[in-house]
Amino acid sequence: MKRLLFILLTLVSIVIGSFSVQGAERKEAFAIYLSQRQTTDQIPLPKLKLSNEPFITDTDIIEYRWRTHEIVLTEEAAKRYAKFKRSQETRESGFVVVADGIRCYYGEFWLDILSVIPPFPVIYIDVPSSSSIRIRYDYPLIRDAARGEDPRNNKRIYDTFKGMQKLEECQQLFLSVPKIGQIKITTDVAVPERTSRPFLTFETRDGKLLKRIEFALEGSYEYPSILKFKVLHQKSDPNPLIVAVASTPGGSALNFETAILGFINGKISELMDTHIDSHSLNALCFGIFGKHRGLAFVYFDFIQAEEEAHYDPHRYEVGLYEWKADKFVRISSKQTNRKYPCWKEAAVELGYHCQSDLLEVLNSYGCDYWFNLQQKHQPDAD
Repeated sequence: MKRLLFILLTLVSIVIGSFSVQGAERKEAFAIYLSQRQTTDQIPLPKLKLSNEPFITDTDIIEYRWRTHEIVLTEEAAKRYAKFKRSQETRESGFVVVADGIRCYYGEFWLDILSVIPPFPVIYIDVPSSSSIRIRYDYPLIRDAARGEDPRNNKRIYDTFKGMQKLEECQQLFLSVPKIGQIKITTDVAVPERTSRPFLTFETRDGKLLKRIEFALEGSYEYPSILKFKVLHQKSDPNPLIVAVASTPGGSALNFETAILGFINGKISELMDTHIDSHSLNALCFGIFGKHRGLAFVYFDFIQAEEEAHYDPHRYEVGLYEWKADKFVRISSKQTNRKYPCWKEAAVELGYHCQSDLLEVLNSYGCDYWFNLQQKHQPDAD
């Protein structure tokens, strides 16, 4: 009897051990493992062979930005990741995301310039920064038809990072404003069960709603719009400006919707009649411009001729917006004589000294990045 009981216990332990290897991993709360790449046979997730050690674990992570699925790495982990991106493993391996010991989804390492549409989440290895890993899942219309809901919006992952207090759900800032006092500015909160148009709220310190600014650039459940803002302080005026930029992926780059806000007579006001709709090749920069040398901004809009591809060099139209009474008004427009791959060269031709593009500052990828990426992966001429 004892011998039979011993045999049964041994068999049970083997079965449990086998299940653990296939469907659940080690003790890390969160980990990304390298895996064999999927084939046309579509190997089931529990049967994929994983690396012995995880590629990234929760100890390597400072925070998980839920709305963008961006993983901010520690300095040591960022150095390992930068080295890894240059290795052959990125071309030979997929990856599997594991939370609380359970495999959540499969993905692959990808090049952003490739025209092939990946049917799974990807990590783009030709993105210049190594301080974070962003797991993307693009082309929502095709994806919806082929795959259904977004595997990244896994509640187990959400709960894991929430429990570790490493989950960033929104951007939030306290700001002191004349005639109002201290206010709280918050972008909308994204959770797995909800999606909406992005919006910005202004509240008093005790939670009273002062104003809500909604953006029209709507994403989807699988790929919601991202909203970020930046506060600009002026030497000549104690009232700050706020530039808020919503972004969502388009067919080959990012689309933007920008609102410029300020404080007029103790009230929060939009400082333009409409929001500015733009694209990754456009730019917006504040500075001291115009004949009056006062606060203004210039907006660079590329002009795509019929024979030009999206990322060919283009001429640029540049609009100058100056402060008039209580808002910014477009007072002039110029066009470049030459074509340029990026707005920076257009600024030089037209005599505008711009320190930085706020669209790029708030969203990481500017026209230099997109143009250089295309040139890098263009086939050599025969």
